[in-house]
This record gives sequence, C-alpha cells and structure tokens, in this order.
Amino acid sequence: MSIFLALLQQMIPLYGLMMVGYVSGKYLDVKKGSIATLLLYIFGPVVSFNSILTSHITFSLLSLPLLAYLICTIVALLTLFTGSLLWKDDTKNMLSVGIANGNFGFLGLPLTLVLFGQKYFALTALFGVGAALFVATLGMFIAARARYNLRESVIKVVKLPLVYALLFGLLLNLLKIPIASSILQVLNNVNGAYSVLGLMLVGIAMNELGRIKIDAGFTVFTTIMTYVLWPLVALGFIFLDKSTLRLYTPDIYKIVLLMSILPVGASIVVIATELKVQPEKASFAVLFTTLISLIYIPAFIALFM
Repeated sequence: MSIFLALLQQMIPLYGLMMVGYVSGKYLDVKKGSIATLLLYIFGPVVSFNSILTSHITFSLLSLPLLAYLICTIVALLTLFTGSLLWKDDTKNMLSVGIANGNFGFLGLPLTLVLFGQKYFALTALFGVGAALFVATLGMFIAARARYNLRESVIKVVKLPLVYALLFGLLLNLLKIPIASSILQVLNNVNGAYSVLGLMLVGIAMNELGRIKIDAGFTVFTTIMTYVLWPLVALGFIFLDKSTLRLYTPDIYKIVLLMSILPVGASIVVIATELKVQPEKASFAVLFTTLISLIYIPAFIALFM
C-alpha cells in the first residue's frame, strides 16, 4: 500500500496539468483545435527529431521504434477487427488508432521521469518515436479511411511532417554532424512544452465534451482494449524475447510494460479533430481511461513491476 500511495502522489501533479487545461478551456476560452494542430504539425515532429538525433544509435535502440510500431500495429488491427463487429460507423477507426497509440508522449515521458528517472527517458522517447511513426502512417491512414477515399487518405499521410523529421534526425545522427548547444537547448525546451501542452489538451477536451452521455458498450470495449489487450500483447512480446529472441535488456522490458498500461493517447483527440472522426467520443475515451489510470497505473506497478 505504501508503494501505491507513493506512486499516486508522484502522478498527481501530472494530472494537475490536465485540470489546468480544463480551467483554461472553461474560463479562458482556449480551444483544442489550435493546440491539436500545433502538437501534430510542429511540436510532435520536433520532439521525435530530437529523440532520434540525441540517441546513441545501436541495433537494440534503433529497433525499439520498430518494436513500438509493430506492437501498435497489432493492437490497432485487433481493435479494428473487434470494433467492426460492434460498430459500422467510424467509431471503430477512431478507437483503433487511439487505443493503439497510448499516451506515450504527453503522459509516458513525464511519468518515466517521475517513476524511473532520467536514465530511462531516452528509451521512452524512442518507443514514442515508433508509436508516433505508426500514427503518422498506418494510424493516420486507418483514421482517414473512415471519411476519405484511398487517394485522399494517402495524401493525408504524406502531408504529415513527422516522418521527414525522423529521417532528417537519423541522417544527422549517423553522419555525426555537430549541432550547436543553443539549438539543442531549444529542442530540449520543446520536449517539456510538448508534454505540458499534451496534458493540458486532455483537460481542454474534457471541457468541450459538454454533457456526457455514457455509452456502456463503448466504455467497456475501450477499457478492455486499453487495459487488458495492451498489457497482454506487451507481456507476450516480453515472454517471446526472454525465451527465444533475447534481443532486449530488462530495461527495455520495463519501458514496454509501462507503455502498455497508459491511457488512450491524447493524440487521438488531435487526429479526430483534424479529420472530424468522432472527436467527442475520442475525448471521452481519453477522459475515461485517464481517470482510471490514476488508480490503475500505480496499482499495476506496485503489484507487477
């Protein structure tokens, strides 16, 4: 119980930023659309660029984004298939992307610092890079297909700057091109702003929900896919790697497991708002799973990590 309470106390300030976002939306008339656009087209690509630029590239680390992409893809396709049995509209598309892409950047990064320290920050950032790459490619395509034809969906993917930012960062890293310390300082500041704005976005989205109409089926489905399917897929990978592949260290296992118990990513609010694919349901999915995570995450860590 003492471990649970200690973890809960460390997490409360992060959720306090969500409340700041709620108050900003309610009393300062801050809209989620503008914040979402900034995060999707500017802050997100810069954070991903910085993550790959400042990493010491090894096979294990370089494959971590690919691992994240693979796990996100598995979760997305399982969610999309299961959701298609329950919904015939674009709800299944939104949930597929949202559940697959947990709140790795906005909550995962600060939570890693709080729980595990600076040593693990780069690992979480690299995992987030893979998840962001998933969102910018297959995830965006799945979401866009709910409203657009094949050609228009591909164009939506191509327009996102994140993939280009990742490739540019990787190129500079491999060529060992020196970057001025003043530029690196600005990039590090963007990391903090990204987390703060992302957490506030959740609160702003809460405020714009208005009167919530609880959909029992939607709520149960979202909870199971987020807090049962994700950990099972992560544990399956860890078991497979420990027993046969042996590619990763226990540090990687720890990060993968932490990422598997995060709530629905606030980035789905960004995408749903941008594409007009069930933004209200996306906001509710983020709100509901985030509220559960306040108890679920410290309980899970105290019991299993």
